[in-house]
Amino acid sequence: MQSSNQMQRRLDRITELTQKGYGVKIEWKAFPALIKPDGSRQPIGIKNNPAGFSWIACFFPWYCCAQIREWSYFIVSGTTFMIATLVSIFTEKDISLAANMSISIYYGIAYPYLRFNALQKGCMPYSKLTAAVMGLALSVAVGIPSIILISYYLKE
Repeated sequence: MQSSNQMQRRLDRITELTQKGYGVKIEWKAFPALIKPDGSRQPIGIKNNPAGFSWIACFFPWYCCAQIREWSYFIVSGTTFMIATLVSIFTEKDISLAANMSISIYYGIAYPYLRFNALQKGCMPYSKLTAAVMGLALSVAVGIPSIILISYYLKE
């Protein structure tokens, strides 16, 4: 899997950590966690993220996750959209922008670890075109239930 220089530096940082006894664990089959040598979990966030923030994954998480076959992104985003839709219906406040921004920021933080995990598993990435088409199609597909629900609600 070919990486940009910036992503390669992020992956090298994760590799250095694993050589020091750290581990990368994917919890609930979707959320990466950095495990310290003593077995405890090290929180990763925007400020305390040894691998750094991936801007491309922040702006295009659907593309990045489709390319490395990280299907959990689509489950997480579809679930988040549905929850945001329900909250918006019950509170009569549109929180869809906040939900979308949260997903984008989270995947900007998490993507280097997901990419590292895909490399460790020997995952063959999709081509850029395949990832773009598949990512867009799956993003639309997971948004359909929310669109149907909000359309039904707006009719009343």
